[in-house]
Amino acid sequence: MPRNIDVLFKQSDPPGPDRRLLDSVMAAVARERRRDLFFRRLPLLGSGLAMSGAAAAYAVVLAVADASRSGLAGFLSMIVTDTGAVFASWKDYLLSLIDALPVVPLAGVCAALFVFFVLLRRLDGMLAPPPRLHHI
Repeated sequence: MPRNIDVLFKQSDPPGPDRRLLDSVMAAVARERRRDLFFRRLPLLGSGLAMSGAAAAYAVVLAVADASRSGLAGFLSMIVTDTGAVFASWKDYLLSLIDALPVVPLAGVCAALFVFFVLLRRLDGMLAPPPRLHHI
């Protein structure tokens, strides 16, 4: 009888791991790496988003103050009230309107919003799941 059991164990294949085991282990490793990168970069991205948002708000305040000092509201209200005079001398009016625009604060607003949206896109890329996992 012992010989039959030995023959039986010699003929059967040894038990092996499930075929999906490597995929599940690699997925768990990838999730852990992404989580670690997320928690390392989150404070930097959060502070960058806060500073660029504050810079955008401050630049908007400066743009509104410069626009009110330069008389931009008067030029814009003239479009509604005296349209005939504006159309009659539109070249002079356009040059005066361009001269009254607060260019530097508006450029600051655009730059701060650009940085804010770039950082927000980076944060979204970190939060989104990966399209596919890399296999070894």
